[in-house]
Amino acid sequence: MQAELSKAELRARDADDDPDDRVTADEWRAAHEEAVADDDQHREITEDDIHYDVAETDTVDPTGDAAWADIREQAEAQPRQTREDIVAVPSAEDTADHVRYAGRVLDEINYRQAGDAQHEAEERAAELARWYGDDVAEQSTGDVHEDDDYERVDRL
Repeated sequence: MQAELSKAELRARDADDDPDDRVTADEWRAAHEEAVADDDQHREITEDDIHYDVAETDTVDPTGDAAWADIREQAEAQPRQTREDIVAVPSAEDTADHVRYAGRVLDEINYRQAGDAQHEAEERAAELARWYGDDVAEQSTGDVHEDDDYERVDRL
């Protein structure tokens, strides 16, 4: 009984086919590329299909770091994506390009977070220095706080 149920399940999943009749990934990719090439012969060329070679230039960030390039500016210089809705197995080169792009995005995020943290630390240090300066000036003049009921008392 169990053997019959297993065979029925395999048939339902098309897993009982002859392995020689199956299509490999390379065969599918070749057939897909041939179909896309055939379709491209009859497809109208649009502005999205034209890729202009634009040299990427590094810019200087607000802190003066010349090696830093804003990823938003790099994205503007790159050609627009076309046919992104087509489902296909990416090549190793495409995958490597995506990994490099993701690395650039993560670098940009880390760079901005570090810059934000540095800016916050500088603001906090300036605020503390201002408060300390105010306290020192107040103590040296012996001023009374308007909202406090005490005066400065010298210790012996």
